[in-house]
Amino acid sequence: MSCEKLYLTAPEMLECTARVVSCTPNKNDGYDLETDRTPFFPEGGGQLSDIGTVYDPMQGFVPVTHCFEANGTVLHRTGKPFAVGEIVTLKVDAAKRLKYTQQHTGEHLLSHAYDVLFGAENVGFHLSASSCQIDVTLPALTSEQAAEIEDAANAVVFSNLPVDGRFVEQADLAAYSLRKEPGKEFAQIRLVSVQDCDCCPCGGTHVARTGDVGLFKLRGWEKRKSNIRLDFVCGGRTLADYRLKHDITRALSTR
Repeated sequence: MSCEKLYLTAPEMLECTARVVSCTPNKNDGYDLETDRTPFFPEGGGQLSDIGTVYDPMQGFVPVTHCFEANGTVLHRTGKPFAVGEIVTLKVDAAKRLKYTQQHTGEHLLSHAYDVLFGAENVGFHLSASSCQIDVTLPALTSEQAAEIEDAANAVVFSNLPVDGRFVEQADLAAYSLRKEPGKEFAQIRLVSVQDCDCCPCGGTHVARTGDVGLFKLRGWEKRKSNIRLDFVCGGRTLADYRLKHDITRALSTR
């Protein structure tokens, strides 16, 4: 039985009821819970999984600490078992989801910027709990070029353009101007597009409008083999980064 993946078809839906399909002990402590539908994004494509809770009247709120995909379905890591057939309520941690979607949408805007400005390609993406990096096919990067990239990405943020995710068939891809071509092995492709700006295949979660990214900041870069690795932050992480550096500057000036 396939799982209805609401994080792809209705990403704004962070809570739903679902029927338990299976619940098995995992190799570590806890259980892997499978339901017939879920709003939880499983780890993949460089993006961390959602976390949150699963609720039933008998056990109350049980934390979901991790999600992953296996055999086409999503498994939720929990600390307690649930009975097959029971109806539970799944709820995603909204703050964590926003943090991840801000970074992932920011990655698309950054990729669009260096593609347009320098004809460079994104060849790697990693989103962790504290940082976000991409690898681009640039031999070098100057401070002036970095400022150009920041300005271009933030211009799209401030334009507050709609962000859309949709499934299309391979035969219909010619109708779209894609920054990156999808794999030929997929019969159906999910495209994430920013209006009049960027369009590429992606299975991750994103904000509804570019203004929700908040603010884009490129923090640094380094040489990685023949590419450049860029480190950046968006939204709430940008505020936290600015606050930390502001506090350090004030402390140093006081000394």
